Amino acid sequence: MNYPVRDGVVTVNDMRLHYIEAGPSEGAPLIFLHGIGGGIEDWWANLGYFGEQGYRVLAPSMPGHGSSDFPSGGWDAMDSGRTVVGLMDAWHVRQAPLIGHSAGGIPAMLATLEAPDRVSGLVLVAPSGLGRRIGWMLRVLTIPVIGEALWQPWLLQGKRAEKAIFADQELVNHEILERWVTRHRDPAQRRNFFRLLRQGLTIFGLKSRLDLRPRLHEIACPTLIIWGRDDQIVPQPDWSDSRLQEWRGMRLLELAPCGHWPQVEQSAAFDHETALFLRGLTTDGAPEVGSGRRESPGQDRPD
Repeated sequence: MNYPVRDGVVTVNDMRLHYIEAGPSEGAPLIFLHGIGGGIEDWWANLGYFGEQGYRVLAPSMPGHGSSDFPSGGWDAMDSGRTVVGLMDAWHVRQAPLIGHSAGGIPAMLATLEAPDRVSGLVLVAPSGLGRRIGWMLRVLTIPVIGEALWQPWLLQGKRAEKAIFADQELVNHEILERWVTRHRDPAQRRNFFRLLRQGLTIFGLKSRLDLRPRLHEIACPTLIIWGRDDQIVPQPDWSDSRLQEWRGMRLLELAPCGHWPQVEQSAAFDHETALFLRGLTTDGAPEVGSGRRESPGQDRPD
C-alpha cells in the first residue's frame, strides 16, 4: 500500500495488541476488523482511500494475529466484542463505525450488542455469525491432523488460493494474497489459526453459540452488509429467515463477480459504497435500509 501509516501498540485486558493508523489523527475514527487467519494486510487495498477521505483509520491485529499477544490461557471469540470496546477506550474513541470482514463480523456485532452507544454504524463484509453455514474448505480444517496436513503454505500458493478466495482471476491482488500466505508460514500464526478456528467451527459448521441471529433484532444502528455473489468460504445465509427479516436497520449489497474478499476483489466498488454509507451516518436521516439486493459488477471506481 503506497500510503503512510503509523504503527502503534496498546494494552487491552493484559494483551499487547498491535495496530496501524492512517489518515489525520484528528479525523473521525473508522475501525477495521479482520477475520481468523487474517491481518491488517487484508485491508491494504482500502485503508489509503479512507485515510484520504479524512478518516482516522484504525486497524488492529486481533489477539493471536500478527504481532499481537495471544493469552497463554486462550481467548474466547465471545469476548471479542469487549476486546473491541477496550481498543476504543485505549484509542480514546468514544464512538465509531465498525467494519468487520468474515469472522471479524462477530466482534463487530458483539461490540454493538454490548455497547450500542459506542457504535454508530456497521459494515459487515461476508460476515460470519448470520447462520451456521460455512464452506467445506474451512470445515475440513477443523479435523485434527488432517487440517494441519492440508493447510500448508505451499498448498496455499498460486492458483489454489486464488480460486478459493477470488471469483475472477483477473481481479486477484497478488501482493495481498502473498502477504496472507506468508502469515501462514509462521508456526505461531498457524497454531493460533487452528486454535481459533476450532474454537468457533466444527465439521458441521459454525458453533451455535456464535450464531448471532437470535440477537440481530437488538442491533439498532444502520448496517450495510457487503457480500460476494460467488463466496464459497462463508456462503450467504437464507435471507428468508425470520430472524434476518426482523433486522430493520440492515441493507444488503451483493457484488459480482466476487468471492470472499469483496474489499480486495472489488475494492473500488467496496470503497465507494462504504463511503456513501458512512456519509449517510452523519446526516439527519439514516441510510436507506431493507433487504434489497444490488449488484455492482464493475471494478472501475464510480465517479
